[in-house]
Amino acid sequence: PLVRAILASSALDCIVSLAFASSTLPMPRDVTHVPYALGNEATCTAQGFLLQLGNMGGPLYMTLIVYNYTVLLSKPATA
Repeated sequence: PLVRAILASSALDCIVSLAFASSTLPMPRDVTHVPYALGNEATCTAQGFLLQLGNMGGPLYMTLIVYNYTVLLSKPATA
């Protein structure tokens, strides 16, 4: 489970990075004074969804990883 949590956290980081990298591209064309606004309402909403997904999912997976290590390290060592 730990490897899957680390993989999911990394995948969410990649998704958020792509959403941040797209910057103003997904914004609707009719927005004034925004350079490179090439999208529409749907692309803007999709970018917002991906940003929120990563900003909420990343810390949740990190909490899961920390909890897993806490439980793993709190068990007594067996000989």
